[in-house]
Amino acid sequence: MLAPFRIGARAREMMGVCLTVQIPSVSAQALQLQRAHAWQGTSSVRRIESCAWLGSADARQISHRRFATAEAKVPPRTHVQMVQRVQEQIRQAAEAGDDTSQLTLGHLCETGAGGIAVDRRAAMHWFRKAAEKGNPQAQVRLGKLHEQFSNEKEAVVWFRKAASAGDSSAKCLLGIYYVKGRGGLPQDGRLAIKWFMEAAADQHAGAAFNLGLIYSTGRGGIPVDGTEAKKWLGRAAREGLVDAQFTLAVCLETGRGGIVKDDKEALLWYRTAAKADHVRAQFHLGTMYESGRGVEVDQREALYWYDRAAKQGLAIAQFHLGLMFESGRGLPGVDHSSALEWYHKAAAQRLDSAQLHLGSLYRTGGCGLTEDKTKSADWYGKAAAQGNMEAKDCLKEMGL
Repeated sequence: MLAPFRIGARAREMMGVCLTVQIPSVSAQALQLQRAHAWQGTSSVRRIESCAWLGSADARQISHRRFATAEAKVPPRTHVQMVQRVQEQIRQAAEAGDDTSQLTLGHLCETGAGGIAVDRRAAMHWFRKAAEKGNPQAQVRLGKLHEQFSNEKEAVVWFRKAASAGDSSAKCLLGIYYVKGRGGLPQDGRLAIKWFMEAAADQHAGAAFNLGLIYSTGRGGIPVDGTEAKKWLGRAAREGLVDAQFTLAVCLETGRGGIVKDDKEALLWYRTAAKADHVRAQFHLGTMYESGRGVEVDQREALYWYDRAAKQGLAIAQFHLGLMFESGRGLPGVDHSSALEWYHKAAAQRLDSAQLHLGSLYRTGGCGLTEDKTKSADWYGKAAAQGNMEAKDCLKEMGL
């Protein structure tokens, strides 16, 4: 930890705002200074609050922590005047040619943080100013804005500049462009691997994930290699990338991508991703508990994970949750009202299996419903319109 030392008010404010855009070196320094009590007293609390109001999660945490201690002298509140003064200081420094301030101002214009009106054209102007000074983060942000404006060739130009300066995210983005053959680049799996490898060497989890995807799918003309796929997906998963955790679990469950099937390890990664609120991982975890793959059958646990995913809006989870309520599995007894509620939510999202099931319930009077051939035919028709063959057969049986 750095020893306490005095810095000017403007420098403290500027470092605070750097927390907002998450400039790694400056952000780390600002946090270290605060933790070393270089920022003290009421003015310091207000300064941190201003950064929090601008959108800095780190600053919000600091603010909450300080207000939870006797060190805080004032109640939490936003300080609009402080924020406006910081914004003006950023703008003045940007106009004077400071590339870090130009990057910061571009971020504020792009995101609308701190109450600034969202203006992507203005953001592009400031990112370009910083990028032309050789700022690799600005070069990446400028490239991404060009993507949004459907100018992928120009995006590649700036990604390449940032990659040449050592930016790992730019290297990863170049790899993605080579995999897909976008931005005027050829589809070339070997060049994609080259850039992903360079980024992965910088501990870029997204690059490791993309390497896993290449080796598990054979994209870019690269042969499928289960050993390499598991190695890179596993590395990204262990580094906390939730999509990699889910993808690895799917491969382990299904044997996809040449990866040897292993239900127990699949369960482990589904659970890890599910706890991080990955909705499809929650659903898959529910199916494994319901069927007893990789674990003992546990209907209550299945119900719990279906419920988590259903409440996030996943239609297939809503349907499965409805089936649990209808059968009473994992519950003290059946609950037809809840079952129908979830079936209708899934059907409203055009899940054909839910529409088919509702058609059957109205046809037979199941789940506490009164038989209603009109509603039955309506739901069968909706499922049939999506190509559900069973629904089409049911309509034929009804003479429709």
